Amino acid sequence: MNKPAYTISDQIALLKHRGMLFKNESKARRLLNNISYYRLKGYWWDVQSDTVLHTFRSDVYFEDIIERYDFDRRLRIILFESITLIRNIIAHHARLWNRSMVKRPSMQLNNPAGAWLVRLLQPVQLNKPFAIISCMVYLCGFLQDSQDIKSKIVNLVNSYPNVPVYKLGFFNQWQSEPLWK
Repeated sequence: MNKPAYTISDQIALLKHRGMLFKNESKARRLLNNISYYRLKGYWWDVQSDTVLHTFRSDVYFEDIIERYDFDRRLRIILFESITLIRNIIAHHARLWNRSMVKRPSMQLNNPAGAWLVRLLQPVQLNKPFAIISCMVYLCGFLQDSQDIKSKIVNLVNSYPNVPVYKLGFFNQWQSEPLWK
């Protein structure tokens, strides 16, 4: 059974009824015209005071939800660029070995929830594939069968004990980091 479509005015009225605040309602109207109400729903889920009635905490602004959406959109582009770069290198049979990465993740993400890297990477390591590989392993950690990519990389490195993986940015005892355990 399909729900009836709400107009943008109806959507704003519903959000206000549920307690969401607006700093600039006309801007919100333009944004809701371009970004689906249902797409934004995932960004306000955790700021509801009641997930059955879908009411919001008293300090929730629509603009804060848009900021979350924008952050997530930009993060996805950054990650996509890094993954695309690696894919292109691999697809063209180019080397990853000792490559300085032009596009690389920002390691200022410093240790989210203790599952990232305890040791901060040195500037020279940020230019190497290890930083991107670690980001991909971290992100894949949220997927089913996520241990597969991590175990494949660990097994690969272990299978080549004479290869100096530090040339790829891997540091001594990298396997003892929480991300790689």
